[in-house]
Amino acid sequence: MSHDLEKWCYGVLRHRFGDRLLTLTDMMEKPTMLAETLQEWDEQKINEGRTEGLLAGREEERERIRRLAERHFDAATAREFARLINADDEPESL
Repeated sequence: MSHDLEKWCYGVLRHRFGDRLLTLTDMMEKPTMLAETLQEWDEQKINEGRTEGLLAGREEERERIRRLAERHFDAATAREFARLINADDEPESL
């Protein structure tokens, strides 16, 4: 592989994967490992996105419940609802 092509490939891959990228020479010597690593990184990104989406959805649902409680009950009851729906975020005491 020409040195210029190697530099270009490394630049493109480094832009996409950042500091996690192995040197291009190492990757060329271990193509199976590269394929597995790229697949793992893609799966990690997908899982991170799912987690972020679930957390955002959960927070929206909590906010919706809190607003409903405020609308239909007194302030003390609404605060108690808020405490209860946030209780699963607190570590359990042993």
